Amino acid sequence: MQDVLRASAPGARDAAPARSDTLVDLWWGAWVAHALFTVVCNGYGAPGSPALTVAADVIYGAAAVLAVAVIQRITARQAAGIAAGAVAPAPAGPPQPS
Repeated sequence: MQDVLRASAPGARDAAPARSDTLVDLWWGAWVAHALFTVVCNGYGAPGSPALTVAADVIYGAAAVLAVAVIQRITARQAAGIAAGAVAPAPAGPPQPS
């Protein structure tokens, strides 16, 4: 996701690789946290615990909202690149066997 976000920025080919994007890091962290909470809810600790189940669902909701924000950021960067006339270079030819 980081690579797609970086490559979507206008002039991305000319720029040095940037640090990771905080929004993508937050989305990834929320998604992993949800997965961990789900594992805990389904077999470790307190199976079927309502508090853990609610926590997993809240984290999942946050991950969904963050995913939408990441997609919107990528879309905005791609639209800015199109508006600026940025065009990806055409490949030189078909891939060659190595």
